Amino acid sequence: MHTLQIMLVEADSAEDAIGEAEARSGYSSDESGNSPDWSDWHVVGGRWEGHFEGSNALKYADNLTLAEDTIKEALLRRKAEMERLREEANFEALATAVDNYDPDNPVLSMEVWSAKKLAEMVLGFWTPDSAVFDLHDYTAGLKYFRDRLEKDYEKQYLVAVDFHF
Repeated sequence: MHTLQIMLVEADSAEDAIGEAEARSGYSSDESGNSPDWSDWHVVGGRWEGHFEGSNALKYADNLTLAEDTIKEALLRRKAEMERLREEANFEALATAVDNYDPDNPVLSMEVWSAKKLAEMVLGFWTPDSAVFDLHDYTAGLKYFRDRLEKDYEKQYLVAVDFHF
């Protein structure tokens, strides 16, 4: 499957922003990046080539409305997945798994797996459903990005990346 992730980076130009997104997301195979363990490959643009009015990178300062609309749309996708996982998760099954823990017989339950995925998303881990991720501070939270906007919004970029998982 493919998922669009909006990568938040700090750079001096759109080209540098794409380079930052590639370097910080583990784009190269030289083990230097932080490629998420849930993805087997990814590419800037990909199925979403030209996502930002024909470009794969958007300078926040050049189009605040498009930048904020893109972030809002990504967060709506994230929230919808969190709601779905909450419906699917069975926290009582998780408690039962803890009460009856057996290291020789691990629990294989979609209900418990959904609770795990939901917790990861709430905690700001990078998941296939994060939808927007701050590669500068390596979090799905937006606090540090918002802080950077206050300091130097001219250097903040959004980069569209197609992740396969």
